[in-house]
Amino acid sequence: MQISQAVNGLNWCHVFPSSGDGEVFALGVSSLDSFQKKDLYFSIKNELVRRGYTVLAVGQRELLGKFSKDKGDMVAETIASGPKLGKALYRFFAKYRPDAFFIRSKVLKLFKEVKPCAFLTQWYVPLILDVVRKCGITSVLWCMDDPMIIEERWFYGDWFRYASNFDFVYTISKSALPFYKEAGATSVNWLPLYFDPYLNGEEIGIECVISFVGNYFSDRLPACERILFPLIQKFEKDVHIFGSGWNETVVKRASLHRAIPRSALKSVFLGSKINLNIHRESAYKYPALNFRTFEITGFGGFEMVEYVKGLEELFEIGKELVAPKSSQEAIELAQHYLENDEQRLKIASNGQKRVLNEHTISHRIDSILKQIK
Repeated sequence: MQISQAVNGLNWCHVFPSSGDGEVFALGVSSLDSFQKKDLYFSIKNELVRRGYTVLAVGQRELLGKFSKDKGDMVAETIASGPKLGKALYRFFAKYRPDAFFIRSKVLKLFKEVKPCAFLTQWYVPLILDVVRKCGITSVLWCMDDPMIIEERWFYGDWFRYASNFDFVYTISKSALPFYKEAGATSVNWLPLYFDPYLNGEEIGIECVISFVGNYFSDRLPACERILFPLIQKFEKDVHIFGSGWNETVVKRASLHRAIPRSALKSVFLGSKINLNIHRESAYKYPALNFRTFEITGFGGFEMVEYVKGLEELFEIGKELVAPKSSQEAIELAQHYLENDEQRLKIASNGQKRVLNEHTISHRIDSILKQIK
């Protein structure tokens, strides 16, 4: 059966065809909206399509949506229209999902018709994974949140048991490897994040002395106190912050801007003399480099990232980016490279070469496909 026929009328999946007649590669995503936001699944999908795969994306949020109007799901809506008891039963239904049998049968039917060669996800999609395993499809988990998962015990500490059901597991943090192995995962590998050179640039027309792109999170505050706030105290309005959630009182001496879409990153990174990068605190405790580490350098910007253990395994510090370990060092490095344009531009160029040669989405998908094939 043609894949277009198989997905006709299904609002919980989407097909991204390739130019050839390649195999079908399935992605399990938290929501199909992720592709419109050009997030990580957007980059993975595009890379697979470029390689000749037809990508079948299954959205868990759409699949398990409020309730669809067919079969067992109708029970919930009927109950919900009743009195208090009905609403209590509705909440029970929403939490424990007795309609899962019907939903699972839909996914199973689709996957048997489409026959994906592999399934990849980075999130918690147990219902879809059950179907994948039943169909004998190669399953791949590429987790990009391990530091926070470990630190905050996401999913009530059940994440690693869930992960052990995959054929192949990839993590961005070497510190997470023992957790996966202890839970019984048989094939676990370290695979850092990446740069997507195919992201379209959206010009926002701004020039900065120092910029920081990132939203405010409470667990980012320690790094702010170590690096960002001292830079603001020194350079004041020459420090530009792009993001949401910031308390204007705290950063009132800086220049505060709205959050920007991923497509506008290039404009900011190339329009800034120095691009600051700081991590959330769990990434220092369980070392893992964030997307900005690769995106700033990948676009050709000069990056100053607070040192994270293991950074030197992927970059040559001082030649491809700079990595202060204290507020004083950050201020000194900023002053030095603002006064030495030639050195700053040389480091930015070196960093870009490193990323384009070793750290793009293409390199990461190469690593995955080479192993699962």
